Amino acid sequence: MKPKATKLAGAARALLFVYVLIILAPFSFIPEYPSVDHTWFFALNWGAAHGLAVGKDLIWTTGPLWYLAFPMDIGNNLSQALVFQWIEWAVLAAIFTDLFFLCGFALRNVVAFAIFFGLSAPFYAPASGPENRLVAGALALLIAARFRGGRARYAIALMLAGLIPLIKLTGGMLVAGAIIGFVLEGARRQRSSVVLAATVPTAVAVLACRLTMPSFASQLSFIKGSVEITSGYNAAMSVVGDVRDLGGAVAMLTWIGALGFFAAKGNPGLGRFFALLLPLPLFVAFKHSFVRQDLHVVNFFCFAGLALGLISLAMTMEGQRFGVVLLIAVLYSITWYEFVPPHMGPEAYAMVDGADELKRVREALHPATLQADLRTSSEAVFPAEARLEPELRAIIGDSPVAEMALIYSSAWIDRLNLKLFPVVQRYTAYNSYLDNLNATWLREHGPRFLIADWEAIDGRDPYAETPAMWLEAYRWYDTRKLGSRHLLLERRDGPRFSSLRSVRILDTRLDQSLDLSAADFWSLSCGYRPIGALRKFLLRVAPVTMTVNDRKAARVPMEVLNSPLVSTTPGSLTELAGMFEASSASKPRVNIIEFGGPGIVNYGPVCQVEILTAR
Repeated sequence: MKPKATKLAGAARALLFVYVLIILAPFSFIPEYPSVDHTWFFALNWGAAHGLAVGKDLIWTTGPLWYLAFPMDIGNNLSQALVFQWIEWAVLAAIFTDLFFLCGFALRNVVAFAIFFGLSAPFYAPASGPENRLVAGALALLIAARFRGGRARYAIALMLAGLIPLIKLTGGMLVAGAIIGFVLEGARRQRSSVVLAATVPTAVAVLACRLTMPSFASQLSFIKGSVEITSGYNAAMSVVGDVRDLGGAVAMLTWIGALGFFAAKGNPGLGRFFALLLPLPLFVAFKHSFVRQDLHVVNFFCFAGLALGLISLAMTMEGQRFGVVLLIAVLYSITWYEFVPPHMGPEAYAMVDGADELKRVREALHPATLQADLRTSSEAVFPAEARLEPELRAIIGDSPVAEMALIYSSAWIDRLNLKLFPVVQRYTAYNSYLDNLNATWLREHGPRFLIADWEAIDGRDPYAETPAMWLEAYRWYDTRKLGSRHLLLERRDGPRFSSLRSVRILDTRLDQSLDLSAADFWSLSCGYRPIGALRKFLLRVAPVTMTVNDRKAARVPMEVLNSPLVSTTPGSLTELAGMFEASSASKPRVNIIEFGGPGIVNYGPVCQVEILTAR
């Protein structure tokens, strides 16, 4: 190659490297904001700033390092996070410097990789999952280790695999799937890869947990809680979206399969490698995106771009193959355009061209200004109707208070002495283990005041959403004051009742009405049919609804109903306040319960209803 051409090729490679590095810019910082997601963002940042440990004190879908990847300006979180994010960017820069300049991949391969990688940009956006940048780095290292050698590359990929779950478990699952495929493909050639895969991620995860969690028991609690949240998600959080999204996912898999097929022509080992490396990560990405088929689907469409980029980087592009890569790039771009911007809006384009990332880099360079801007933004976005009513705030004063409200990210603005439930938002306590975890905390550590509202996601019944939590609240709290949007409860000197006694157990079917007119409390235990268990494993379980008397049907997470519910089932915030009145009787109204919805076929066929009474 002539010197001038060599210089141009080097400049092109350098520009593509800078572009990819900008896309991977890890800087993310958010102001408080009155929304469901911003509430758990706030709660985890609040917990980190107040010394609450993940595993010991908090259970969520994220790990102990998450607040460093997605910080708020609470305590020292922002300054600590900026240090973490600069280090993360430096690590990613080293990984992709190796990939672009040291591995020897041809320029046309690098160009194809950069095109696919750029379109995958929303996958690395802060709201999509701050762990995904490290996922991309780990997968890039696996490609480099397989096709250019180097045990150090493989070892660093395994280290990242051990670190990623401490940011978010789903990212760790995705990388673990790729490592399993990598090991299966290379086990015959290099048995040491199996030993390293079994030891290095575990050692890194254990060391990181030891540094971020106070005890071995808290580590076990973190693992147990993460497993429970992950297993319950497929049923309790499922949302069915447009069927065209599924068609788009099939198209993405088709483009990946086609590119893999042409890559394998003349190089069966290459085809075998990707046939083992990608299926498990694609399955994890698909489930994570399509269980809750809303904005989440963007993750799968963009992860598909990363997968295509990795294949195009490793394959030979001589002759027809280069044309095939260009064709698939066009087809992927069209599919991306049809599905990603409609879900994300214009922000998708700002991520792909790097404008969004460059803005965050500039902000990170001026931390003092950034901190001031975050505080100003936080205070500006909380009008009176998004905050706790003044009359309730005046009653609470400096007393400790916990939130059962759906949205409570204004607690910092309201200067509450906030105490967090282990599962920081009640809608995620969607199975018996998680619900009872919060209920136990409320019984043993419940603060003087408790704030509740009558809001819920996905058309759920706010009361049947977490019956164990509500039962303990009913035992220990009375109504103090009803506001326009919130109910303030105050802890009693003693419980309303000491325990519950079983009166009788009867079999029923979900398609039969339940007459609970003689019940003080009731619970329902209903296991999965085989088809329901299979649907839960493969993708999701459709919603089940419950109708109380003649009210509108509301969604219920079936796995929590084995905890007793008070039969005075409220239907509004006013009725909830009446139920918690100190003088209210425990005798129920006549309740006729009916279940329905598309998910009803997944449970049964026979369920057990238990009738209980207080003593």
